[in-house]
Amino acid sequence: MNDTKKIIEVLNHDGVIFYLTDTIYGLLAKANSKVAVEKVFKVKNRNPKKSCIILISNPSMCYGTYPSISFDEPTSLLIKSKSAPKHLLRHDDYLAYRVPLKRKQLLEIINAVGPLIAPSANPEGLPPAKNISEAKAYFGNQVDLYVDCGKVKDNTPSRIAKLDSTGNLTYLR
Repeated sequence: MNDTKKIIEVLNHDGVIFYLTDTIYGLLAKANSKVAVEKVFKVKNRNPKKSCIILISNPSMCYGTYPSISFDEPTSLLIKSKSAPKHLLRHDDYLAYRVPLKRKQLLEIINAVGPLIAPSANPEGLPPAKNISEAKAYFGNQVDLYVDCGKVKDNTPSRIAKLDSTGNLTYLR
């Protein structure tokens, strides 16, 4: 079984995967699975009031109206998402979405399983893991599958921009 099939299988069974996004390593889980999302929050010891970035392969996958905006670098766009499952909405009606255009395999995975939450691969308050050995030191057997995509050179997360109800875009990170 190739990596992509194994990753899809684990995600479809509510698993948590350590995987390289278009920016940094993240803990990926199926966004539509409350069980999988809760696992990620537990593994990371994440603040339950903080929503996770959601990776999508195209704008039709988001739970709100994704505008026709293109970015020159990886940018997660916060948009109002009232129709999102309640387990994703942690603080308000906004969720951050990103299309990881430079990661073909990741787009294939998203197309197969649906939107994925993708918070950084670190326990709350610690720096993100740059490689598989750092991640294993953080999470041990709490992660269902570790996918080694090499060491991250630049551990910079995506920019975050918020689109308000009037269409104004504000950069938050």
